Order: sequence, then C-alpha cells, then structure tokens
Amino acid sequence: MELPRMFKSSVVKSISGVVLVLNGFFLSAQTTTTIDGKSYTQYQPKYFKPHRGIFYTLYISPVYTLDPLGLGGKSTYAISVGSRFRIWESYSANDKWSGLKVKGFYTALGYEYYPQQYSKTYVSVWGRVQNFLPLAFKADLIYARGYGLQGLTSRWSIGVEVKNISLFLYGELYKAYSPGFGYHPNTESPYTNAGGFYAIIPIYSRKEK
Repeated sequence: MELPRMFKSSVVKSISGVVLVLNGFFLSAQTTTTIDGKSYTQYQPKYFKPHRGIFYTLYISPVYTLDPLGLGGKSTYAISVGSRFRIWESYSANDKWSGLKVKGFYTALGYEYYPQQYSKTYVSVWGRVQNFLPLAFKADLIYARGYGLQGLTSRWSIGVEVKNISLFLYGELYKAYSPGFGYHPNTESPYTNAGGFYAIIPIYSRKEK
C-alpha cells in the first residue's frame, strides 16, 4: 500500500528537521574541530554577548618600610592581600610615542599584616597612565589598629608597571592624635611608616575578554 504523497513529504521534512537540530546540538557542544590535521575553535553565540558584572583583580603585595627623612624609625616589612575593582579602563593599543594617555581608574580594598607592629586596612583610589612607560598613581586611606590604639593615615604612591606587576614608592602621613580615635598606633611603634616601597602582584583577574 503506497502512502499518500503529502504524508511522505511531511515525514521527510520532520526527519530532516530532527537531523538539523541534532547536528546543531553536537556542533555547539563541540568547541574544536580538526581539518587537515589543524584544530579550529568554533564560535558560539556567547562569544558575542557583552560580559557583565564586577571586574576585579586579586593581588598580593610585599611591603618594606623606609625612613627617607632620617626620623629614627627602624625598617619593617609586611605582606598584603587586596582586590582592585575597575571603575573605567581603556582598551586602546599602547603607543609609547603618542604622549600622555589615561589607561584606567580603579578602587581597591586591602589588608597589610606587619608581624613586628600594628597592621593596616586600607581603601584606595588608583589611576594608570601610559606615557613612554606605563605609570601608576595610588592614594590610600588607612585604618590602623594595634597596641590598644587606632587611627587614620593617608598614603600617597607613585610607581611603574613592569608587565603585570606594579612597583610603587610611597610616603605616609598621620596625626599623632585624631578626634574620635585617640592616639595613633604609630606613636607606640619603634618602626618607621613614613615611607617605603611595595609591589602589587596580580594572582587572579575577572575582566572582559
């Protein structure tokens, strides 16, 4: 018994549709394909969708303090952990002969542990500039706590970027007595906090691709 022509056409179309759907499914599941011994990555719709959310960098930072004004404090050291959050960033290509170019603005939160004295928690505003070499500027508001005392400090830093690592020199200012906080912990510390240098070493970044 021969099936009606319209029915056979519907069956053929249905089978073809199922084959196309399955083919599309397996192609989308397969991220790479090999042709003539060469591997190619297949584009997927998600590659063209904008990335959303908070973009940040987690970092560690070794710190070493100095006494540039000869005030008598001893050098000490710390290890810091923190996270930098992007406010705005330029993705234009770098050209060292193009003059001064702003590359980005950021904010950051961090904690510095000093084994030999009081420790510090800070919030930062951070800027990056491209000139004939990449520069960075950083201002920190520091909350210091130790020896049963607490206080606020401001720290101002300038540095250069070497690949992904930022190297900073800094100077730190504090008041011996701050209303609402009392005497600053630095008044009890034998170590200098007037200046020093530190490195920002990224360990993980979430950013647009």
